[in-house]
Amino acid sequence: MGDMLSKIGDSKSFIEKLAGKIPGYSGYKAKEDRRAADKLLRETLAARYEEQWKRISEIQKRMVQEMMIDHVALVESAALKLRTFIDAMKTAAYGYAGFFDEVKVKEGELDKLYQYDQALLEGVSKVANAVYNLE
Repeated sequence: MGDMLSKIGDSKSFIEKLAGKIPGYSGYKAKEDRRAADKLLRETLAARYEEQWKRISEIQKRMVQEMMIDHVALVESAALKLRTFIDAMKTAAYGYAGFFDEVKVKEGELDKLYQYDQALLEGVSKVANAVYNLE
């Protein structure tokens, strides 16, 4: 499924590996590992986009100092959209549905969510290039 999921799997303790031998536990644990990988990926995504947002903020400060007021509003609009995106990512649910919840999240759905997040990670470079062009 990807790098983040393998990091989760590599960090398993002896007890977790032993518990994996219990019937039914491994399926439950696999879902939990997918959720943990998705959470780790989203935290990484948020941090990477946050770096770009900080760069945009610095550009805005320079524009104000250099009296480029006409362009500040346009950059502010982009910064606000990026900030909203980052905040949504930080507060998004991580594919969790408890044992007794009415809505169940299946492994395939978790995999699709993870793939979507992977695509968002690829978008960081596009944002970084756009910010570079502003600088």
